[in-house]
Amino acid sequence: GTSVAVSSDGTFIVGGAPNASYVKETNNPEKDARFIEAKIDSPASNRLNQGIIKISKLNTTNGEYEPEYVLTSQVPTANELFGQQVLVSNERIIVSAPGADSKKGKLYVYDRQVQSDGSTVDWDIPNDQKEIILPNAVAGDQFGQSMAGSKDLEYIVVGIPGREESADLDSTLNSGAVAIYRWNGQQYELL
Repeated sequence: GTSVAVSSDGTFIVGGAPNASYVKETNNPEKDARFIEAKIDSPASNRLNQGIIKISKLNTTNGEYEPEYVLTSQVPTANELFGQQVLVSNERIIVSAPGADSKKGKLYVYDRQVQSDGSTVDWDIPNDQKEIILPNAVAGDQFGQSMAGSKDLEYIVVGIPGREESADLDSTLNSGAVAIYRWNGQQYELL
């Protein structure tokens, strides 16, 4: 993939393939109805460069990583570039999609969830509160083109290469910016 991240204890590996195209999403009946899996070998969609991530988990019995999920964004679109960057902790995955919404960009946040029977652990699909969107974003900002985070993902730093310093500047200069966020226990706050 274009991007790869490993959880601090080595349990999870997440790889992003932002140029993956023609992926069809299907609901897995064994998971929450909102959980969307991408099936690469399914009939083609018309979404070029929508992107996917692949989540693999360490099998402690044989010491090998086994694929758990292949995911697309909740509402995949062409040129979204979902998976351009990925961050993973033991409890959270953050995925960038710098091409989303006319290249304004956004981040998706997945939290690890235990099933009601306590037997399995899954990654919860984002809802409106689990997406991070740059305030006052404009087309071409490409929020999420690059990312870094603390090992527990309390802090994340997001690259915005197309951001201008002010509305008066020529929009072709692309002077760029970074945004720093901190987890407050419920959501990420822009610092």
